[in-house]
Amino acid sequence: MSSHACDRALRFGVIVALLATLAGCSGRGTNPDDNEVNPAIHEPFANEEAELLALIMSGELCAPKNLYDQVNDNLLTIRDRWGDSITYLRSIQYRPFWSPSYLGLGVDDDALTDMKAGTYSAWDSLNEYFHLDQVVIPHSEYSDDRYAALSFVPRLDPRRLTAAYAGLPGLRWVQPNAPAGDWSCIYGGLHGATATYLFRHAWGDCPSGCLGSEFWYFRADDDSVAYIGNWTYSSDTTRPEWWSEARTNWGDYYGDPILWERTDTYVPTTITDLRVGNPGSNEVTLTWTAPSDSSYSGRVGSYVIGYASTPITEETWNDADHVTGPAPSLPGVEESFRLTGLTSDSDFYFAVKSGGSDGSPSPISNEVSAATLVAPGWSTFDSTNSALPDSWIGPMAADNQGGLWVATSQGLAYYDGATWKAYTSATTGIGDGTINGMVVDQQGDVWCAASDGVHRFNGGSWSMTSWQDIGLPGVPMSIACAPLGDIFIGSMGFGVAMHHDAGWTVTRAPLEPTIFDGCSSIAFGSDDDAWIGTFVGGLLRLRGSGWTIYDKHTSGIVSNTARWVGVTRTNTVWIGHDIVPYVASRYEDGTWSYFDRGNSELSGRIRGVMVDTDDHVWFAARGAVRFDGASFAALRPTNSGLVSEAVSRIVQDSQGNLWFGTDRGVSRLEEAFVGDYLGAEFHGNL
Repeated sequence: MSSHACDRALRFGVIVALLATLAGCSGRGTNPDDNEVNPAIHEPFANEEAELLALIMSGELCAPKNLYDQVNDNLLTIRDRWGDSITYLRSIQYRPFWSPSYLGLGVDDDALTDMKAGTYSAWDSLNEYFHLDQVVIPHSEYSDDRYAALSFVPRLDPRRLTAAYAGLPGLRWVQPNAPAGDWSCIYGGLHGATATYLFRHAWGDCPSGCLGSEFWYFRADDDSVAYIGNWTYSSDTTRPEWWSEARTNWGDYYGDPILWERTDTYVPTTITDLRVGNPGSNEVTLTWTAPSDSSYSGRVGSYVIGYASTPITEETWNDADHVTGPAPSLPGVEESFRLTGLTSDSDFYFAVKSGGSDGSPSPISNEVSAATLVAPGWSTFDSTNSALPDSWIGPMAADNQGGLWVATSQGLAYYDGATWKAYTSATTGIGDGTINGMVVDQQGDVWCAASDGVHRFNGGSWSMTSWQDIGLPGVPMSIACAPLGDIFIGSMGFGVAMHHDAGWTVTRAPLEPTIFDGCSSIAFGSDDDAWIGTFVGGLLRLRGSGWTIYDKHTSGIVSNTARWVGVTRTNTVWIGHDIVPYVASRYEDGTWSYFDRGNSELSGRIRGVMVDTDDHVWFAARGAVRFDGASFAALRPTNSGLVSEAVSRIVQDSQGNLWFGTDRGVSRLEEAFVGDYLGAEFHGNL
């Protein structure tokens, strides 16, 4: 996918809803060419996974019923026949690379005006034919950000949708949406009359880019399914003879769909007077004169600011970090941009490129440089200045000695208050990037919930118990230490295992497991109840052996994506949601309330919830957000020494210091400085 296409996929937002939900996918769409009923569009099938896999295998607009039935039967056969000996076959699921039934349209000024007014008629027959569900249009003043996002009721191949909408009047581009990431998956293909399935178990730096993969290959015809072979990817191993056939399934999965763009080019003039000034701990001000392009207005379409710790040239431009600049002014006007999110006490180089009205990039501007100031009370550790194996931070856990355990995509590390020590997979036996949760118990032992089971370090040696031996129904995803010292493990399939002196006790929530669902987080209140977050199953409470379910059908919770949970000493339960617009919920004295960017500093998806020793609630969101019982306050790179807004974990150590795990290392804020960065000027209103 091109960089422009990636930008468009990321910019799709929901702001102005123009059309309400239409009738369901009933097979009665009108063909825009012959005005006949379209027999290809049908009601969604019962097994979503099988339908989406059959859809991409067939290349048809909708998944054919006969292929869906075959794929559904084949998947059941593979998992039933070989799932006991190859356990990954049961957990690996098909995930579409291109979002089905979703399309983005870049539009010009006139088309945007008509779409907002409801008078753009060029797409009417297509919208009816494909059973349009909704159109949303984000508001922006300038043409490069003008687009419409379309969604459809049936499960449709987005590549076919792209081809259908390409060329409509007033469109600049048409493209499906692709969620970023890499993961374990099933890759299906058709080779003549034979259906083939390549199961892939991936590990490492997932979802950023998996480092290792193991494959199992199957062929199926109308009568039988055959297991062909297994292969673990490595650069120095010989590929099996079936790999040349199997790899086409993998390639087809990632293959670019049709991307339609108009071919007019408007290359802007070069910016030659870039200037930098007014540095802060995390920011500088850049100014320049607005350039022009050869479009009718002469106004360029966009700015991209590049910054790096080394000089920036045309050759190194792609190696720099980039942010979108201000909305362009008319040629000759002075532009000003406050660049935030820089690390403190660092040297930086800056350059700018503009994009024409059609996105055509300009040559690079002149380069300038400046140094940011020091942010008091902050320290950041990463793989370049410590023994951290990698700068991508996962679960963290503090001990009672002032130390901190940190999981990264490349192994573990321990900080004793002065120095770091790395623990590689060769030492721990834990696969890189497989730790889903971590806790230190009351004796100081470290427990890790990993993809293969539960690992324990007693200070001298590591041990492991597989999740199958524990009796859990799926992979461990969360871990916590109860007030009385017992270790609780939450797994996929809604299993909870409790470790005590007598061993393991396993219970299971009374929920029907679905794809990618289970116990994602665990927290305890002062009454010893275990509160359990789930991916899409709502909030759970375990009191003794009794379960209570809080979902949209049984309570006032606004979303069942209750992935992260924290509990205060007053037994107020906070939930971080993994879906917008419902960012966070609070359950207090039987009453539900929720928070988003409209009534708090919270925005985007929550990646973690932590309650500190002052009973303040912290959210890993866009930065780190604290609720002190009265108001919200945010720590972000723009107002602190936080190294990145992508905060994934928050932990308080036994000395009261706060640790923030990010995609660029772990930042520490000393306890004495917390008030300096969470003053009234950062508070939002409840």
